[in-house]
Amino acid sequence: MTNRENHIRIARDFYDQVGRMNFRAACEHLHEDVIAEFPYSQNPAMRRVVGRQANLEQLESAVPMTVESMEFAYDAFYPGEEPGVLVMQAHSTGVRARGQGSYANVYVVILRFLGDKIIYQAEYFDPIRGMGGLDAIRAQAVAKSRREAGETGA
Repeated sequence: MTNRENHIRIARDFYDQVGRMNFRAACEHLHEDVIAEFPYSQNPAMRRVVGRQANLEQLESAVPMTVESMEFAYDAFYPGEEPGVLVMQAHSTGVRARGQGSYANVYVVILRFLGDKIIYQAEYFDPIRGMGGLDAIRAQAVAKSRREAGETGA
């Protein structure tokens, strides 16, 4: 197996384990000093996560708040210009947390490997799609406004 094939296998297993909510197994693929960046995260504290343990804690807290289950499909893998860099295009489907319907998103991920461990991850996803689209965001805003105004919506 070539390095590229091994890196693809690791990338797939990392995301498959996240989809299964098996965060400890996913984080076995992360280097102890991994830097993970999520530039489109709504939470500024989650936009840059440093270290394997911090990434495990972030996954354990953030993912279950978003989805009950998730499955990834891998659209393409591209080699980076530098050795050990892999670019992945993927999409996911799943069930939203707290019975809030279906979940779907698209991703472009840049992974840098040190040996067989992920040392750097930059994950770009669609935050509007991740929240259920513009109609869902609008409905959430209206519901929040009604709660704050003391209305029941009846």
